[in-house]
Amino acid sequence: MWKTLPQLSWFFCTRGLWLVLLELTIVDFGWAFVPWAQAGVIWILGWSMVVMALIVRLPVRWVAVLGLGMIATHNLLDPINPASFGKFSWLWVLLHSPGNLQIGDFLFRVKYVLIPWVGVMSVGFAFGSLLYRSDRRRLILTLGIAATALFFVLRGFNLYGNSIAGLPFGFPLSAGPWSVQPTFTLTVISFLNVLKYPPSLHYLLVTLGPALIVLGLLDGAKATRGLGRILLVFGRVPLFYYVLHLYLLHTLAFVISLAFHQPIFYGAAVFVQRPQGYGHGLPFIYAIWILAVAILYLPCRWFMEFRSRHRDWVWLSYL
Repeated sequence: MWKTLPQLSWFFCTRGLWLVLLELTIVDFGWAFVPWAQAGVIWILGWSMVVMALIVRLPVRWVAVLGLGMIATHNLLDPINPASFGKFSWLWVLLHSPGNLQIGDFLFRVKYVLIPWVGVMSVGFAFGSLLYRSDRRRLILTLGIAATALFFVLRGFNLYGNSIAGLPFGFPLSAGPWSVQPTFTLTVISFLNVLKYPPSLHYLLVTLGPALIVLGLLDGAKATRGLGRILLVFGRVPLFYYVLHLYLLHTLAFVISLAFHQPIFYGAAVFVQRPQGYGHGLPFIYAIWILAVAILYLPCRWFMEFRSRHRDWVWLSYL
């Protein structure tokens, strides 16, 4: 669709700004059903795309080097405390260290930061060039196995890649080394409990590595029937699904809370500690998850078919 580099750059910039606006309005309202805002996943995807509007002008190999470098080295920045920047501490919160920003009487919660998510997006952009190669399956599997193996080495010996100073929101529980626990299950949980806010090197290796392995194994698979055809629908309209699922799940949570005579949490209170005995077990949670996915299948399929019939409507590429 994008025939020239300036067109691609413009798309990255405009769609990124659109995603930021979407986060601060429709998405955040879907989380809380009251007016509030936070720097969530759609926010950081948006700002990363704005930065990518500049990065894509580099040769693809340099885009890859930039992205891999940021992913590999960003944990070296962990000891830097936002307070060391004085009145510009907010900038470091947005760039690398999640936290709360007080804007007058308004508390802006920053969960996702630019470093290293810009690096992840850069690597993803450069990765696209591999998909045109005839030996892509071997390359994808090699990258996936290497990333997963590196995770086990770094994590197993508690080496560099999973720590940050001054984390808010209770996230320090995921930072630092793993340790042997009273049971094998808890030990495995400790081993896999890696930092997501911001994503540590360990986190990115253990998520992207296995994902690449699965992608390589599925290369060439035809999603023409069965589960593959169903998953294809959601994969072609991810943003549409994401926004709808927030509103559906939040609505279901209200209905279930009323049905079970449990308290309903509004606004930022959705993130607070729950009362003892609040909530439901995993079987119930998985059942609701499956129900929500099933409910959203038809709307997502309709939108997928609508977009395919109107490929000339450029504005649909923003949704």
